Amino acid sequence: VLPYFINGPQVVLPPSQIPWLMEQPDDVLSQEAVNREFLQADYSFFHANMVDGPVHPEIIQHQFTKKIGNFADDIVDEVRACLDDSWGTDTEEWREVKVYDTMLLLISRMSLRVFMGLPLCRDDTFISICGNYIRKVALAAAAICLFPDFLKP
Repeated sequence: VLPYFINGPQVVLPPSQIPWLMEQPDDVLSQEAVNREFLQADYSFFHANMVDGPVHPEIIQHQFTKKIGNFADDIVDEVRACLDDSWGTDTEEWREVKVYDTMLLLISRMSLRVFMGLPLCRDDTFISICGNYIRKVALAAAAICLFPDFLKP
């Protein structure tokens, strides 16, 4: 168990415990509950329906996962396009790249490609708006975590 000042202690399990972890039902171990707490969702989102009864976990877990093969070609295409846009295609000249920034963009574009499709997944303005929203929610959540529970509402 490692201390973590934002959300409390973090438990680190050895790889041998992954099968046990995966077998646990949602009422024992819930990623949704952890995400809600991490994002301080009850306080960082403006409308309760974004927090209460979200539909995306069900869609991802049951529908999307079964059809992931249908998106493989689109995902590969988006990875290539994103890396070409970010790193270029010149194989002769060295170029400095920022791997972390590239990975954030790559994950955003792949997700948008699957959920929104072309051309929105390559729209720089839309990607920027989504990224800013995610960063601001995370910053708000981090700030809210610093307050005692009785002050949060």
